[in-house]
Amino acid sequence: MIFMIITASKTFSSVLAFTGASGGITDLVTSLDLHPLIILICMQIIIAFMGTFMEAVSIMMICLPVFMPISNALGFDPVWFGILMLINLEMGQITPPFGMLLFVMKSVAPDDISIQQICWAAVPYIVFDIIVMGIIIIWPQVALWLPAILGK
Repeated sequence: MIFMIITASKTFSSVLAFTGASGGITDLVTSLDLHPLIILICMQIIIAFMGTFMEAVSIMMICLPVFMPISNALGFDPVWFGILMLINLEMGQITPPFGMLLFVMKSVAPDDISIQQICWAAVPYIVFDIIVMGIIIIWPQVALWLPAILGK
């Protein structure tokens, strides 16, 4: 099933690139009279929502061909945007109802631990990920200092 999703995602991204639809979407989004941070937050909300139902590779295959040109057109650093997206994808893996890592935790937990208890145990990590994403959005240097030292 995962390979089918990845195959469909790859086909989707190829069609977007071939038809030039990502350029049209980029033009549409950049022509909106919204602050770039509002658009960034909307993109992150879309990724978080998709993370509750899909796995990370499929989300990347669907979103990157659309979101990276938008991010570049809005003047965001690609490394910074990628770090935000990866944190968000990780958060999606522990977000109910279909967070893949929740089921992994359930499979290694003792039998008396319910999936509901595991979901509630994941809430502090979800909150922490949101806080970290907020910090990185407010202070991009937090995420970019190491790439800058290594010569990005």
